[in-house]
Amino acid sequence: MRLCFSAIAIPFALLSYGENIHKGTGSGDPKNFFSIHAEENAIKKLPCLPRQKKLKRVDLLVIRANKSGSLGNSKPCVHCILCLYKHLPLKGYILDTIYYSASDGELKETNLSLLTKEDMHMTRYYKERNMIVKSGKQV
Repeated sequence: MRLCFSAIAIPFALLSYGENIHKGTGSGDPKNFFSIHAEENAIKKLPCLPRQKKLKRVDLLVIRANKSGSLGNSKPCVHCILCLYKHLPLKGYILDTIYYSASDGELKETNLSLLTKEDMHMTRYYKERNMIVKSGKQV
């Protein structure tokens, strides 16, 4: 079984934790199958802060491992990047640093602005449904 998890943290404190969730309607039709990525799951579980002028800076760690325990690529997809941009500030947070595992076993460090400048990964779910992203919005 593959494992993918995500954690939102500040120095010395874990604020939220999420893992991939895979669900289907039971009909057996692959089009009725969906998943929630670990990043989105961690954001949903993140407690809201009282409204304040300054957003609280947090870091994100995303790790993917296969059955043998080897690290896999867990770079956030385009949908997760949009969720991070949109939902973290609504809860009172701003993302500082993103750490993710790469296929070569290394842990990579980046931030949202750098991620948006790189080639963004689109999951098979969105590709199969011809969902595209234009100027920060899903269409």
